[in-house]
Amino acid sequence: MRYSLLILLPFLFLSACAGLQPQPDQAMPAERPTVAEPAAAPQEEPAETEPALAIEPPTELPPVSLDGDLLYQILTAEMALQRHHYEVGLGAFLRLAAATRDPRFAERATKTALFIHDDAAALDGARLWVELVPETLEPRQMLVVAAIRTGHLEEALDQMARLTAQGEALPEERFELIAGLLSREHDVREALRLMERFVASRRDDPSALYAYAHLAVRAGELEKARQAIDEALELRPGWREAIMLRIRTLLMADGPDAAMAYLSEAVRSNPSDTALRHAYARTLAETQNYDEALAQYQILAGQLEPNAEILMAMGMIHLQLGHIDEAEALLRRVQDAGGHEADLQFYLGWIAEERGDIDQAIAYYAALGPDSPNQFEGRLRIAVLTADGGDIGGARRQLQTLRADEPGQQRRLYQVESELLLNAGLREEAMAVLSVALDHFGGDFDLLYSRALLAERMNRLDLAESDLLQILAREPDHVDALNALGYTLADRTDRYREAYGYIQRALELHPDNNAILDSMGWVLYRLGNFEESIRYLRRSLAIKQDHEVAAHLGEVLWMSGEREEAVSVWRRALEAFPDDEMLRATMQRFVR
Repeated sequence: MRYSLLILLPFLFLSACAGLQPQPDQAMPAERPTVAEPAAAPQEEPAETEPALAIEPPTELPPVSLDGDLLYQILTAEMALQRHHYEVGLGAFLRLAAATRDPRFAERATKTALFIHDDAAALDGARLWVELVPETLEPRQMLVVAAIRTGHLEEALDQMARLTAQGEALPEERFELIAGLLSREHDVREALRLMERFVASRRDDPSALYAYAHLAVRAGELEKARQAIDEALELRPGWREAIMLRIRTLLMADGPDAAMAYLSEAVRSNPSDTALRHAYARTLAETQNYDEALAQYQILAGQLEPNAEILMAMGMIHLQLGHIDEAEALLRRVQDAGGHEADLQFYLGWIAEERGDIDQAIAYYAALGPDSPNQFEGRLRIAVLTADGGDIGGARRQLQTLRADEPGQQRRLYQVESELLLNAGLREEAMAVLSVALDHFGGDFDLLYSRALLAERMNRLDLAESDLLQILAREPDHVDALNALGYTLADRTDRYREAYGYIQRALELHPDNNAILDSMGWVLYRLGNFEESIRYLRRSLAIKQDHEVAAHLGEVLWMSGEREEAVSVWRRALEAFPDDEMLRATMQRFVR
C-alpha cells in the first residue's frame, strides 16, 4: 500500500523514536556550522515535540510506499544521528533522498553534512534539495554555502543571482541575505572577492552596494566599504541605514570626531528623519556631549509625541548635568506612562542622594527587583550610604552578602570595601581587605595597584614598590604603574634617576596626561632642573586645575626665586580648593 510520508512520518517518529531521545547530558557538540538558519545540524528535540523531519512541506510530496525496508532505513538513519554517528546517518539520508525524492530527506542530509563539514556531501544534498523544491529559499542558501566551500564559485554566483530575484522580500533584504551568508565563511576576504564579482554588474543597485559594504566592513576593508556606501547614497540620497553604516566605518577608520561630524551633517541634510536624529542624540549622549544631546532630544520631542524612551533619555541627561528638578519631573512622567520600571527606582534613588535624602535613596534602591539591570548597583549604593552614615560594620556585612550573591563582582566589592574603610580612617583594615582579595585573585592588576597606593600612604614603601613591580614585570607598559612608581620614588626617596626613567616611559606612552606631566615636573625639580620642571608643571595645570599640581608649581616657582608668582598660584588654587590640606601645608612651609 502507498501512503504519503507526510502523513506517516510524524506518527512514526513520535512512537518509534520517543525512547531514542538523548538525555540532557547527551548534548550535541558546541560547534555549529557557519551558515544561516541553523543550519546546521541534526536537532536534538525533546521527545514530546514534533521530530526534526516534520518540516513545513511543499504543496505536494511524492507518494512513497512505506514498506518494512524503507521504515528500517529511516530508523537506522535517525538512530545514527541521535547517537552522533553522523557519517552513517548522512549516508543513509542521502540514499533516502535519492530513492524517495522527498525534500525532507535532502534537507536532513544537507544540514548534517554542513554540520560535520563534509562539504562535498553538502553540495550533493543541496543540489537535490533545490531540484525538489526550487521555489524555496533555504535550499538555495545552503547550496551557495556548499558551492563556495567546494570551490564551485560559478555555481555559487548563479545561486546568489537566483536568491536575489526570488521571493517577496525587499531588494535590500535579498542582498543582505547574500552578504550575511558570505560573512559567515571562514575566509571573509575570499568571500568579499566573490561578492565583488557578484556586485560588478549591479553597481546601479544601491541595495547591492549596501550589502557589499556590509561585507567589506566585516572583512576589514574599510575604504572599499566607504566607496560602496558613497555610491549607494548617490543613487539613494538620505538612506538612513546606509548613512549609519557610513558612520560606523568612519568610527572604525577615523575615530569618533569624524563620525560625529558626518552624523551631524546627515541630520542637518535630513532634518525630518526622526530616527536619524534619535541616533545622533543618543550618540551625543554616549560621548558625553550632554548639552547638544539635550538640544537634539528637545527637537525630537517637538517632532514626535514624547514617548517613554525620549523622556527617559532627557531625564538622564538632565541628571548628568546636575539639573535635579528637571530630571525628576521627566522621570516622573516616565513613571506615569508605565515605562522603564526596571530602571526608574535606581535613578530616583540617585536624585534623592543628590538632595541629601539618604533614607529615601536607600528606600528606592531597596525596591529594585531582580529584573532591574541596576539591582547590583543599587545594593552597592546602599552599602556605601550605610558606611557614610557611620555604620561601617553594617556596610561591610552588606558587601559580604553581595560577594556571596554576585561572585563575578568580587574583585570590585573587595576594592569598594577597602575604600570605605580608608575613608573612615581605618587604613590597617583596608590593607587587610586588599591582601585577602589578592589571596583570592593573586596578581590581579587593579588590586595590586590599589594596595600599592595605600601602602605608599601608610609609608610602607617596600610593599608599594613590590606591588608595582609585579604589575610591570607582566605588563611593562602599564602607564599607571609606571607613573605611580616613578612619582613615589621621586617624592619619597632619593632615587631620582630611577624615578625619572619610569616617568619618562609613562610620558612617552601618554604625552598629554596631566598627572604624568606633574610627575615629570616633580622629578625634574628633585633633580635640580627648575626651568624644565616649571614648564612641565605649567602644561599639567593648563590641562586640568589640580590642587596637587598647583602646590608643586608654587613650590618650584618659590625655590627658583619667583615668589610672587608662587603665592599667586597657591592663592588661586585655594579659591578653587579651599579645604585642601596639602595646599595649606605647602604654603605654610614657605610663607611666613
